[in-house]
Amino acid sequence: MTIVAVVSLTAIGKGGLPGSVVLHHVDDETATELFRLSRMVLEAGGRLVTSDPCFQPGQSPIARFLISRDRGRCVRSPEGYEAIARAVFDDVTVHVRHDLLRVH
Repeated sequence: MTIVAVVSLTAIGKGGLPGSVVLHHVDDETATELFRLSRMVLEAGGRLVTSDPCFQPGQSPIARFLISRDRGRCVRSPEGYEAIARAVFDDVTVHVRHDLLRVH
């Protein structure tokens, strides 16, 4: 059974930065500033990859429950994460994954 939905943002910028799981812990203004700072240190052709939980129509009730109990109070929809990234980066790709954590 899948219990977590995760949005991964890949913003093409300058350089390469490892993923983070922090955006759902900060408000839109702070998230935008994190993207701006990341863009400043990225090198040509690089990527910034983030991974955060998201709310999405039709997702598993268990996933929604677990995400709602996370300490991060700024969990967004995939479109919400994308909008913040597009404020800083021109090339943004969003992938929603439901297969990263399973209960057997």
